[in-house]
Amino acid sequence: MLCACILAALLWQAGCQRIGSVTELQDSVARLERELARAPDADRPAASLRLALALHQLDSAAPDGRSRVPRAAELYRAVARGTDDDAGRAVELGNLGALLLGAEDAEGARAALTESQALCRGLLDGGPSRPVTLEEQCTGNEFNLAKLLQTLGDAEGAEAVLRSRLLTRAALERTPALYAKAAAALPTYTAADAAAFEEVAGPLGDSSPTRGPLAGLEAYDRAWIHYALFRAHREQGAYERAWRHLEQANSLQDSKDAGDGNLASNLQTLTAVFGGQATGSGPQQAAWRALVRGARGTQDATPIFIVGLPRSGSSLAEAILAAHLQVWGAGEDGALAPLLPDLLALLQSGDWLRPGSRKVQAIARRYLDAMRSRVPQSRKNVTHIVDKMLFNSWNLGFISMLFPNACIVHVERHPADTVLSCFAQSFERRGILWANNLTRIVDQHIQTQRVMALWERVLPPGRVYRLRYEDVVRDGEVASRGLLRACGLAWDPAVLGFHASQGRSVATASALQVRQPLHARAVGAWRRFAPWLAPALRPLRHDVAAYEAAAGLPSSAPLLDDEVLGGGAVQKDGVEGGAARDEQADASAARNEQADASAARDEL
Repeated sequence: MLCACILAALLWQAGCQRIGSVTELQDSVARLERELARAPDADRPAASLRLALALHQLDSAAPDGRSRVPRAAELYRAVARGTDDDAGRAVELGNLGALLLGAEDAEGARAALTESQALCRGLLDGGPSRPVTLEEQCTGNEFNLAKLLQTLGDAEGAEAVLRSRLLTRAALERTPALYAKAAAALPTYTAADAAAFEEVAGPLGDSSPTRGPLAGLEAYDRAWIHYALFRAHREQGAYERAWRHLEQANSLQDSKDAGDGNLASNLQTLTAVFGGQATGSGPQQAAWRALVRGARGTQDATPIFIVGLPRSGSSLAEAILAAHLQVWGAGEDGALAPLLPDLLALLQSGDWLRPGSRKVQAIARRYLDAMRSRVPQSRKNVTHIVDKMLFNSWNLGFISMLFPNACIVHVERHPADTVLSCFAQSFERRGILWANNLTRIVDQHIQTQRVMALWERVLPPGRVYRLRYEDVVRDGEVASRGLLRACGLAWDPAVLGFHASQGRSVATASALQVRQPLHARAVGAWRRFAPWLAPALRPLRHDVAAYEAAAGLPSSAPLLDDEVLGGGAVQKDGVEGGAARDEQADASAARNEQADASAARDEL
């Protein structure tokens, strides 16, 4: 029998770090459910609202396959229907729209936000007396409507909303936090934007301003103006200034007590369970190997699992697949995580050893039912569904048990580009707390590579298909043909036009990038920031060399030599584009920048 204590140790959601507040939220949800069940009719609306808010917050802090979204949406709708107060209805419909937007329900989000804004206009146009919470909610609706347009690929429409309704002097005075966040959400930036946002931000390095429009905001909210300045200065080629603002943004949003998610310990546990059992010669070890390779699972090949690190090209891979006639892209937060405790309990009980047991298949069917329920009625004829929960890279042993015929795609990208892109993107604390710290990002990369190496040893050869981002942008058709072939799909030329597909929203940091034709502008983007980034990359030096050799990329050895890693090539503070910058990185960046003036806004 497998050791019960080892199996118990696997009850974690790999890569999606959980902090103490998540446990508190879970306890709060359970308590509020009990309160709602006991509440008299007069108190039910208030109790329902408290529970909806707690479920919404918990879904943001620890996504688990959106299992909480239907319940929260039901409660928001019930509260909105039951109130005669237009202001209250506007707030609850706005909350509903934000919830559905996060769940990638574009049409549901649009309907709720549009109805909320109609109420807002009637209320806010009625006179100077207006509740502060309503003002904030209505401005937040505008931001979410812009975000919705981005998920649908309408960058120009999103920018128009942001500039005309949120990036005004009046909006800065009324809702400074949303002004800062809107600044960071712009698709394009000008030199005038950089100057204006510098004035709003105040002196670089002032982490707690006592004067100015952002004074009094929480650190998390102040960070957005620095993300905006990173992007604005990057577009102007002021890379040192951009980097300093990026450091400031991450420092303000960093959860200092987030830890590393115990990745090394988790990897040891997986190695003990899967690796150790894979080498023995007894009947139990043989049965275990057969189980891991899917002997008790379902032969259904519906799921396509995309795994890897964020910002490695996963949204691009999903967009290509989802453009196929037979494929639906379900996005992130798939349905697997909530089923793992039941699978682990089954393994711990030993019932899977009983001849004829179909309990593993039953769990697999629950996953399939959950994923199929998300497919729109107009696409119910699809044969494959993409699950892009990237941290399933830690769950591939279990996936293989459940779905031996499922396609598993491991997306990869140059390690340095991946590290920079994670650092440059705020994930808004949706389970990726490590991305505000370069050391933790590098550790995530190292541990992900190690866990993928474990699966290469344990699973059948070729079980995981490796897809390099650089190969996709170098020759999209060749890469797409290989990807479809690996997933058992016939060639469909529609995948080459993935960027023009309007069939679904894309609610990820790459929402705008995957609406563009393939380009290689993001390849080597890290070189622009090599003088400041290279020291953090020391632990990845060998990974970088191996990746570049395998992918046919130019060597980065000159940028990662001892002088750079020791800080010798880093510019002095306040020197913009000085001689101290590594000349090779600067020349490469200049050539790329001259080749396409629009590259900076989508390079990461």
